[in-house]
Amino acid sequence: MNTCRVWQRWLPVLLLMSFMSAHAEVYRWVDDQGRVHFDDRPPDKMPKNGVEEVKVRRGNVVDPVKIVPPSNEPAVEPPSEPDSAAAPVPPQSKGGVVASQADCAAKNAAYEASRACYEACGQTVCSAWSCKRNNSQCSHCTDLPKPRC
Repeated sequence: MNTCRVWQRWLPVLLLMSFMSAHAEVYRWVDDQGRVHFDDRPPDKMPKNGVEEVKVRRGNVVDPVKIVPPSNEPAVEPPSEPDSAAAPVPPQSKGGVVASQADCAAKNAAYEASRACYEACGQTVCSAWSCKRNNSQCSHCTDLPKPRC
């Protein structure tokens, strides 16, 4: 690759980064008509009220991360609450493959019932180029997505 092309690509980036890090002073003054002005240079003709330098805060920059070395002391756990104050534990459902298959079968049955409802009350409207379903009369049907199980 030609080194001239490399400089052509990276020079604008380097210049932009150097301008971003530059910090200019900002001056504030009030002119004779009472208008407030802000500029990076003080005015040539000094106004009556004087010129003050405005302190501009830095941009929203994150401080460097401070790494704390791990200690060899054991972690202190908070004291546990008494069982009476603990939130009630929901009943455990039967887990495993059987419950998963039953849940999937129920979702598939609900999806098929939803599809059958839309097919029963919807109308197919065809034009010269395509056919579309008009389900405006199917407000009683529940639109369910096809389960992925």
